[in-house]
Amino acid sequence: MKKHLLVPMLVLALILAVLPVFRSIAAEQAILLTIRFVSGETALSGARFDIYYVAQFGSAGYTLVPAFAEHFTIEGYEDHYGWDALAEQMSAFAEENGVAPTQSGETDSGGRVSFPGAGEPPLEEGLYLVVGHPVDSGGSTYTCLPFLVLLPSWDEESSSWVYSVTASPKSGSVTPQPTPSPVPSPTPTAEPSPTPTLSPSPTPDISPTPAPPETTTPNPTTPPSPPTGTASIALVGTAVILAALAIILLRRKEHS
Repeated sequence: MKKHLLVPMLVLALILAVLPVFRSIAAEQAILLTIRFVSGETALSGARFDIYYVAQFGSAGYTLVPAFAEHFTIEGYEDHYGWDALAEQMSAFAEENGVAPTQSGETDSGGRVSFPGAGEPPLEEGLYLVVGHPVDSGGSTYTCLPFLVLLPSWDEESSSWVYSVTASPKSGSVTPQPTPSPVPSPTPTAEPSPTPTLSPSPTPDISPTPAPPETTTPNPTTPPSPPTGTASIALVGTAVILAALAIILLRRKEHS
């Protein structure tokens, strides 16, 4: 008899252990999602974040909303690599097909943005896709990869659901390359009309007059000047005297 009662009691214990978990999720407790977008110690303000409600969550697991149900499945993801890949695929699908986000907001001066925003309806329990948009800061463009977050989130240490969740996505910076300045097209230059060439009048060939030498050494490149009239008379007289002397010497030799 005791053996027959043991199995039903164990099943009942497991059901009683699971029911409080889903009862706490179903309770009407406000859910808050805060995104903190920073790079090192620098808060990145003005970054827009969109959140998409993609799946309900309950005792039966995940149930995708109609906008994503026909294109995706959530079964079989056992590590963060699979979840990251799914988030990128869902983000691309939402952008390409114009799926409207559930809510949107921009980070403040501290790099924080919270959902629901002011005047927005409360968040439902379930799985959310978070998509961040690039933001420029300090000459660089910062981006972050899309990710999925379950709200509320399960805390293993306290074994309880956390309704105020803070997510800090990893940021990456891309420094833009300087845009090269356009090279101006060369302005066409009009070719001048040919000017008629005039033949110059013949110019007399005038040799430059050599400058007088600074020393008594004659300049070898300077042609000698022609003798003047006085110098010619002196040369003739000298020649007559030498001829007379030669005649006298010849007569003396004959007499001797």
